[in-house]
Amino acid sequence: MRYPASEKLEIIRTVEASHLLTRQTLKMLGIPSSTYYDWYARWSDGGVDALADRSPRPGSIWNRIPERSILGRRRPEVLTLSVLLRPWKKKRQAQRAGRVTSPQ
Repeated sequence: MRYPASEKLEIIRTVEASHLLTRQTLKMLGIPSSTYYDWYARWSDGGVDALADRSPRPGSIWNRIPERSILGRRRPEVLTLSVLLRPWKKKRQAQRAGRVTSPQ
């Protein structure tokens, strides 16, 4: 469940004002301690504005081929090359597994 920044701040203040242990208060509120401490760190570093929702999407995708690859080719050219090399790759994998003997 997503909480607006105002509710996050209210939860932080409630936990701080509670006479119970932080863990007990969070259990009563149904908030995981890791979530609370993440909110608390963001609040202490950047104030209420830092508690605003952030996009859950990553800034970059680790396995995405960039527009211009290291070879200086554009993405469609690289993808075309990968499609052309698939039969060779499958044959090579079969050779490694010992299913196909390579001519000597």
